[in-house]
This record gives sequence, structure tokens and C-alpha cells, in this order.
Amino acid sequence: NLNTGKWRLSNSSKTISECIGGSTNTSTPCQGGDHSGEAGQGYCFDGHKGPLCEVCDAPFGERYFDKEKGRCEECPEVGPAVGIAVAVIISIVLVLTPVWWFRERSFFLRFTRIIRQLWFSLNFISIWPKLKIVLSFYQVAVTMETTYGVDLPTKYTDWLSAFDWTSFDISGLVLPRDCVFEGYAAYLLSISLFPLAIIVIIF
Repeated sequence: NLNTGKWRLSNSSKTISECIGGSTNTSTPCQGGDHSGEAGQGYCFDGHKGPLCEVCDAPFGERYFDKEKGRCEECPEVGPAVGIAVAVIISIVLVLTPVWWFRERSFFLRFTRIIRQLWFSLNFISIWPKLKIVLSFYQVAVTMETTYGVDLPTKYTDWLSAFDWTSFDISGLVLPRDCVFEGYAAYLLSISLFPLAIIVIIF
């Protein structure tokens, strides 16, 4: 019999996971109980399913899982979201327009010359191999807990919060991800193509 805030795949599973909100918070999708149901859905509150009950049991585009509330919520209306997207696009255009205007100006040429000199200086001290080592360490450190189930000491992980900006998710800027992408494959394709789209727009 599982307490509220706990989840496992089946009654015979010895691996018990803690859900969002935990056992002391009412905002958790996991109700616990003694019946696992299909793939652990019996441990979820109504309208939830999947690992840790973080998948909404609803047709695509109707509901999404809100991690802050620990519940599935209705997808927001598209109209206001489209307005936000248009505002973001206009802002990007307004920012890039001066760049294009100064592109052939002397100021821009001096700026690019400084960038080239800085680039050559960094190459001279072989900074790029060192940065690759730091980046590789960071990639391993941030995935150890979720990928390998290793709980690292807080003294080891607290400083990594300074790099949270590198995990910026553009997919949830306008609408929640689950309201836009049907399945993880579509989401993965979108975030893979987004940098290419930005390069095409700029150059």
C-alpha cells in the first residue's frame, strides 16, 4: 500500500519513486493506494497516468501537466498565445533591424575587427579544448541524477544552478509544450531545428 505522493510501475515493483509535491503536499498527482492498475495508473489521481503520473489522460491539445501545481490543467486559449508570439517576433525584428543597418557602416566593421582579434587571442591560448572539457563535465553532472538515479550532495550541485539559463526551453514560451507537440518526437524535432531557423533568419 503506497502513501500519497508515491508511485511505482506495478504491485510487484520494488522501486518506489516520489512524485512531484511529495507526501506532505496536496499538490501531487499520485494518490498512492494498493492497486497499480495498468502501468501504474492506479496510483494516479483521475486524469493522470504515465510515469510519476505526469501524463494527462486526455486528448491531445486539451490538457497539460503543470509541474508547479502538480496537476493537469486545461490548455490556454490560442488567441492570446498567438498575440504573444507576434509580439516576440516583432521585438526580434526591431532588435535585428539596426544590426542590418549598421552592417556596412564603419562602426560595424570596427566591431567585427575586434571580434576577430579576440577570436585569434582565444585560439592562441587554446581556450576551446578547455571549454569543451568544462562543457562535458557540466553535461555529465546535470544528468547523473535523472539518468543514473544518483543523488549527489547539495554542495556539489548547488553551483550548477548558475547555468540554468542554458536549459531555456523555447517551446514553452508561448504555450505549454504538451499543448503544442503531440509526443516527444515532435518536440525533439522542433528544438533541433530552432537553432537552424535562427541562423537562417540572421544570415
